[in-house]
Amino acid sequence: MISAFEIALATVASLCFGVSFGHTYGVDNQVVYLLGSLRLLDGSILQRDWFATQTTHYHPTFKYLGAALIALDRQGRAVAIAQTLTITGGILCVYALLRALCGARRALPAFLLLLAIASITRTSAPGSTYVFDWILQPSTLGSVGLLGAAAFFARGRWLASGLCAAGGGLFHMNYLVLLIMALGVAHLALGREGLVGRLLLQLVPPSLVLFLFLPMLLGATSSPAAAEAQRITFEIRSPHHYEPSTFESGFQGSVAWMLLGGAGTLCIATRYAPAARRLAAFIGGLSLVIWAGIVMSTLVHVPKVTHLFTWRIGPHANLLLQAVACAGAVTVLTDPRSARKAPTLALMLALGGAGVIGMLYGNRDATALPQVVLGATVAAAVVAFASDAMRTLGTGTWNARLGRALRQVATPVLLLGALAVFVSATREQLAKYEDRSNVPEGIRKHEADLCQWMREKSPKEARFLTPPDLETIRYWGQRAIVVDWKSNPGLPDEVLEWFRRLKDVTGRPKFSSRKDLAGYDDMDAARLAKLSAQYDVDYAVIRARKERALDGYPVVFSNGHYAVLDVRGKR
Repeated sequence: MISAFEIALATVASLCFGVSFGHTYGVDNQVVYLLGSLRLLDGSILQRDWFATQTTHYHPTFKYLGAALIALDRQGRAVAIAQTLTITGGILCVYALLRALCGARRALPAFLLLLAIASITRTSAPGSTYVFDWILQPSTLGSVGLLGAAAFFARGRWLASGLCAAGGGLFHMNYLVLLIMALGVAHLALGREGLVGRLLLQLVPPSLVLFLFLPMLLGATSSPAAAEAQRITFEIRSPHHYEPSTFESGFQGSVAWMLLGGAGTLCIATRYAPAARRLAAFIGGLSLVIWAGIVMSTLVHVPKVTHLFTWRIGPHANLLLQAVACAGAVTVLTDPRSARKAPTLALMLALGGAGVIGMLYGNRDATALPQVVLGATVAAAVVAFASDAMRTLGTGTWNARLGRALRQVATPVLLLGALAVFVSATREQLAKYEDRSNVPEGIRKHEADLCQWMREKSPKEARFLTPPDLETIRYWGQRAIVVDWKSNPGLPDEVLEWFRRLKDVTGRPKFSSRKDLAGYDDMDAARLAKLSAQYDVDYAVIRARKERALDGYPVVFSNGHYAVLDVRGKR
């Protein structure tokens, strides 16, 4: 009965955590990853769109799930609900992991404490990486696969862990490649006994999925254009992902969680040694892959390693380390005897990690995280010291009776405390729900009006020239466009073509950063005529009042923000 209550409470808390990300559809990465879904539902649209029909899409499986969800509700409710349920399932994998790490009774307060931390951090990490974000996308499903793999790995269920890795990797190839490497390292860390059998059970399922992506991987690495494509990707399109020097200070947080996770491992290792040892190997595998990639992208520059984007799985390692730290704190708070068996090193690591968190976040008007971390660390340390003092000063019989009494009330009291911390952290995030949601309203009205005109008033085969920073127009307008900034392809030759198109439409032959997208607004009649002929354009979308410099083209739509010019007669 107690176990059912604990699982129910953990599920409700996970749902609240999932809802706190909002309900959003048709924005950000979805305007790229769901294009294939739209075409599955209506093959007559986007037939003349270069990106939609002539480039290699690196998350091909996701379009089938997306199509099924969009078919259920065109306004995106099903996609948004699926996002909440996916996050709920993913974070419950961590609850299952905690039950293996510190037992069923201690798992719930540890999990609530973890959810409070995750609510504050939003599971984000350096390099614009995260476990979960505000939209359903391939990485959301990849994250669930990784967390499921970790939960089963801690229990020694290698095949189930491998199947989770394969399932997540089916939706996200980058996670698949990185996780295969990390799992290999983890099994080596567990020792030689049964190594071959463990590796076969663990790695065969994800390796079979990797085989499906092999042509894409080979195409990305064997092209003569690979070096130039990598330069464009690293330096121009995505330095926020691929240039660690621009976000290096953020890795201090990862180091702090490694210290706190190490302390937690030492506190639970004596009682839950097998699970703790297996999880330590799993996190060690992730960490080796992550930090090896960072070193080979900074100290030693190896572009192919940089392209692996190894720190993408950094937030997942952080989340698992946070779980271990919470498990360690709860174990000490509910059974101070466990602290006596842990070396002094555990206290040093915990205080060091808490100090780094305080230093990193305390000066940013973001004191909630340091308060939670420092509070848990100090509470565990005080209880451990008090236990030692009682053992030194009290009699054996008195100590035994008092210890039993305290242990009986410790877990319920701690559960209430952890619940209060979770409610406080999550309530603040749920208050931002409306700001993070656009279902069922959709995109901003002036963009929605433009896209509605495109869908209803222009031929399905029409091609539009559009501002390249207007990332929603292809998805919501469901018409072909020449190029946009958001939809960058993955294979080298395609990257070069995408970049050439960007330079053409912006009129910036030395295009060097996102700022050069503003060149589109300097469009003159000569450039418009040239682009219309070069790309066989039917309509051009111009920002309001910019059309005055383009006399001679009929204005077929205007809403005060955008004007659409009919250029068919001028080609």
